Parts: sequence; structure tokens; C-alpha cells
Amino acid sequence: MVPAGTEVRLQCCNKGRQGFSYQEHCKSHDVMWHYKRCGFGHNFTPCQSISSNETWTAICGYNLNPCRATLVLNITTEGDTGLYRCLMSHRNKTSKNFKVTQTYELEVVEIFGSPEILQGQPSNVTVQKGKPAVFQCRVHSKVRPVFYWLRRTDGRTSNDGLIPFLNDTYERMNSSGERELAGEVYISKLILPRSSALDNGYYTCLAVNLKGFQYRGAYLTVLTHTLEERTSSDSTPSSSLPLLFLIPAALVLIPIMVWMCCHWKQRRRRNNSPKHSQHDSIIINETRHHNNIPLHKDQGNGSGYKYTPVSTTGPSVSNDCQRNRSHTQYV
Repeated sequence: MVPAGTEVRLQCCNKGRQGFSYQEHCKSHDVMWHYKRCGFGHNFTPCQSISSNETWTAICGYNLNPCRATLVLNITTEGDTGLYRCLMSHRNKTSKNFKVTQTYELEVVEIFGSPEILQGQPSNVTVQKGKPAVFQCRVHSKVRPVFYWLRRTDGRTSNDGLIPFLNDTYERMNSSGERELAGEVYISKLILPRSSALDNGYYTCLAVNLKGFQYRGAYLTVLTHTLEERTSSDSTPSSSLPLLFLIPAALVLIPIMVWMCCHWKQRRRRNNSPKHSQHDSIIINETRHHNNIPLHKDQGNGSGYKYTPVSTTGPSVSNDCQRNRSHTQYV
């Protein structure tokens, strides 16, 4: 892999026979260079997927312009990516029988800048205790980047070497694998198979290529309580909220209800009390000189009233006692 714009030299005869120097060995042979387009960029087919029966394109040699043992590509571009092979044949032999001596796979990349981490990658993760936690980081880059996963220590000690980064200290985490997607996008994952409370913290994805680097982080939150425990704990405060409102309401309503009940009873007593008229009989307890004798008030024929003492002893009172009592009539 080489950056675009650089010079590339491919050697056909990299060694000579025993007793011959490099130049002497190359001069005694005819050379041919062939090319086959393949690669990892846009509109390219991976070289591993190309069939061996596909034809090669001749660059030089044989009936074309003569080739040198060293193929020089002065200003390489992304279009120069592919397979290159060199064929040699002994010049002194009458039958030209070319044999493949060298094959190269060249990848030329157009580098426009540092890798670009796609939006939303990585994202914050919340998991239950004991469940796997997965971070993923997608990066767009012209060249295959190198991924690093870091965890901020936040004062924790680590057996591994600490890495100073962004005015903090980090420890390196082992990546769970990375691969290339379509459109020059690469993905890397960090998987914690059984998360615990110790895994809580801030994790950073760092992508690096030949032109620079880019990083982005996310938080991991490990819940130590199960969902049922959280539901029961959340429902307890909500059920007690109505009681907080009912207590002051009861303190206000109880005196009002007591007052209304007393007021209703007083009105009921007033409505049930007997109404007296001039024609009703009235019993008046009148205290006489020495004995308290109830008097019965009767309306006479005239405009006045007369009062008649009433016996309080019942039917058992003797007639002598009745005669001894004085009867007074008031006209």
C-alpha cells in the first residue's frame, strides 16, 4: 500500500544465478510486464476474487516496446492499483519460453485526510449486570485505519500501562474484531461479555491512519438492580403521593363536616319543637307558698283563664289529702 503521487519500482530479477551478477543475469533475458486491475477501492474487484483464467494486459515486452528488468511507476494514482507480474525468457534460446518470476500486488490510495468517525458512533450503552455490553465504531477512511479502544481510568488503578491522552489517563482495551464494510467504511467492536459495576465509565474509540487520527467516546452504565426491583421501587413513592395530599385535605374537611353536622341538628330540633297557640293547654309549674304544685291552665268562657292545681301523686292519693288542698280559681 502506497499513497498516491509516490514513485514505485518493481524488480523483475531480484537475484542472479550462482557466479553471475544481478546485471549480467537480467541482460541475458528478455522481460515482459503484465497488469491485471483489482483492489479494495471503489469500482474494484478484490484481487483474491479474480479467477486465474482472466487475461492479463501487456505493459511492455515481446512485440511491444522492450521492457527493463525494473518497472518504474513515476506518479502513481488510484487507477494503478492491481496485480503486476514479470515474465522472463533466455535470450540465447531459439524458442522463447517465458516464465513468471515475480508477481506484485500494488494498492495505491488517495489520502484526503484523517479518518472520519460516522455520526452517532459509538453511542452510550446501558445494560443489566451480567449482560454483554457492546460498543461499535464505524469509520470512513481511504486507507484501512488502526483502531484503539481506551477506557478512562477516573482514578482507578490498572495493572496495564496507563496511556496519557486528552489531559486524562486511559487504559487500553482489547478490540473484539474489525472488518471492512462497503464504501470504504470500517467497523470495530468492543464487547464486554459479562458487565459488572466495575465496568461503568467512559470508553473512547480512536481511529488512526497515515494522515492523522480521530476519536469519540461514550458512557457505559451497568444497572445492578433487576427490572422487577426497579419497578417495585418506582411504584412505592407514587402510591404514597395521594396520602400526602389527603392528610391536609382531611384536616380541613373534618372541622367543616363537624360544624355542618351540628348546624343540621340544631335546625332539626327547631323544626321538631311544638308550636303553642292560644287554644293549647299549657302546663305551668308554679311554686306556691310552700308546696310545688303544677297548675293546669284552662281557657274559660270569658276572656280570662283559670288555674287548677293538678295532683302529682297519681290515683293513689286519698280524698282527705285532696280536700285539704285549697283550690284557687283565677278569673
